[in-house]
Amino acid sequence: MVLREVKKSNARGVTQNTRATKFIRGVEFKRAGHAAQYRKAREAVLELQNVKESANYPVLTEEDMYAKNAVNARELGDGSKTDGWIWRYGNLKGLDKDERDAFVIETERVQWFRAKADMERWMEEVETLEEEFRRLIRACRSMTDYWTQMSTEYDSATAPYLLSRSGDVTNPNCGYRVYALQKADMYRRIGVHAEKCFLDPKVGGAWPDEKEDINEFLKKRRPRLEVDW
Repeated sequence: MVLREVKKSNARGVTQNTRATKFIRGVEFKRAGHAAQYRKAREAVLELQNVKESANYPVLTEEDMYAKNAVNARELGDGSKTDGWIWRYGNLKGLDKDERDAFVIETERVQWFRAKADMERWMEEVETLEEEFRRLIRACRSMTDYWTQMSTEYDSATAPYLLSRSGDVTNPNCGYRVYALQKADMYRRIGVHAEKCFLDPKVGGAWPDEKEDINEFLKKRRPRLEVDW
């Protein structure tokens, strides 16, 4: 609630906090009263029409009275919430379809652009997670090859830091060789499991072609956004 944010930002001391709390409770009491009046009137109208539900008189819940702050920046959790129908337009009596559409465009203009920004941030999060998956898989492959190479026979020309400098890796019982192979197998299993999860149809992961630019690949995978104004 905006009033609580104002209180948090401006109220100082016992007197101001008490006064702000009293004012907020008064507003909440009025809101509850108006909601109760609507619910009672709705029940009466439905009773007169002899129906249980009506599109012109939807159910009003506590969630329907929530609206995102169109002025301040988004806070944690706002992206998963939606504004209630009462803030969009409800079902305005006495207006035809064109008048309702014009009212919706006017009242939702700011929220639409902010919702679009939220959607774009969600898309970026998905793209970031997918790329982290791809990097994890590539890293596991590289570490598997590296530790496998570490377990091979020492070659000063190509691999001056192999474990064979510390022991005879040709011996199957060599502790250094066993450790290197264990590490190679660990990274291999992690990579295989990550790739299996990433390519699961429910996840929808994909890899760019070998010579394809990552930016072009991401643009191609993004959903098309078309707005019919």
